[in-house]
Amino acid sequence: MSAPYGKVTAVIPAAGTGYRLASLVPKQILELNGRPIVCYALDLYERLDSVDRVILVVHPYYFSFFEQLIREGNYAKVQKLVPGGATRWDSVYAGIVEADADTEIAVIHNAVCIFTPPRVVEGCIAAARRVGAAMACTPNTFSNVVRRGSQVDHFIDRSNTVEARDPQAFRLDELKRLHRLARREGKGPYINDAILFLNYGKEVQLVESPPENIKITTRLDLELARLMISIGRRGGARQAQRAVAV
Repeated sequence: MSAPYGKVTAVIPAAGTGYRLASLVPKQILELNGRPIVCYALDLYERLDSVDRVILVVHPYYFSFFEQLIREGNYAKVQKLVPGGATRWDSVYAGIVEADADTEIAVIHNAVCIFTPPRVVEGCIAAARRVGAAMACTPNTFSNVVRRGSQVDHFIDRSNTVEARDPQAFRLDELKRLHRLARREGKGPYINDAILFLNYGKEVQLVESPPENIKITTRLDLELARLMISIGRRGGARQAQRAVAV
């Protein structure tokens, strides 16, 4: 377990509707290799000794679906199912306020990021303990352009950029404080909590992740995830996580 430190709680937002995937059901419950996508994220945290508990934030309409999924999947670390909010920002807040008082670190991990190596999660936890906040990232391989309407304004030096990946990890007391402060000041919603920390002048440590640590957002991402699982990884996403951890 995480002793002698305080406890670590993973908050998994799984309340999205999947509109960008144009799916009839939320993407996190779409089946991938015969299992709902969210199961692969739960698998990761269920076996990580560095994480003590999981809070799963879900769409209220699918609450009973997730209750059955947790029960049948024997996910012993899932401490609570929490109804999500209108935005990811709201869902994360709904999850973190349910964490027990002995939680030191909150790990925020999207339900559709299923190829995250365990070492990346552990790296984010360690960095959050040192500086208060951490975020996984991978080197940027694209040329980045700032546009002005339909025209190119300027290019950004790629050597100074990275792509944000999951998870993010924070000292829970500070994460809750900044969420509440931002709401009182009428700020937000933020698309992730690293932006929240940066907007209040806080340091966020980067933890390098392999590019295979993708988020399933579009139909192309879904097909890529299927391909990643099928090519030489008969154990599914669990084997994929082990492969990219090496």
